[in-house]
Amino acid sequence: MLLIAYFSTATVPQTAATLDVILETSRANNARDDITGLLVAGGNRYLQIIEGPRAPMKTLWAAIRADHRHCGITQLVNRRTTKRRFEAWGMAFRSEPRLGEFATFPQTLKFLVRQVEDLNLRRQIELFGRSFILPAGGAEPTPWET
Repeated sequence: MLLIAYFSTATVPQTAATLDVILETSRANNARDDITGLLVAGGNRYLQIIEGPRAPMKTLWAAIRADHRHCGITQLVNRRTTKRRFEAWGMAFRSEPRLGEFATFPQTLKFLVRQVEDLNLRRQIELFGRSFILPAGGAEPTPWET
């Protein structure tokens, strides 16, 4: 399995209708392709974490990079994984207007974790952060985030 995380910027202002289309399409395609993940949108920024079998993930990643609805796609993580982090969600979603205010991925994750009321989703985001973003103990951000 592969796990991919990325940031991007919307090419036009986000609307509820735009996000509904993205979520409806993503959830249907992800169910078909055995892909799970999380999408956070706001401040005309997207943060997405997706995971699933290698072949469908490569196809999805190519489609994401070609999608005209966003630009400035910055891949944060692309690695093999043996365990899903978001197995319960075909595409969990969170609207977060302040997403565009943060310069680094670890800053964004720390902010998002404080905002999430759903304990399962909070636990998954924290696990992702501990596993891939923050060093043991979470004292300082990893060097790649500067």
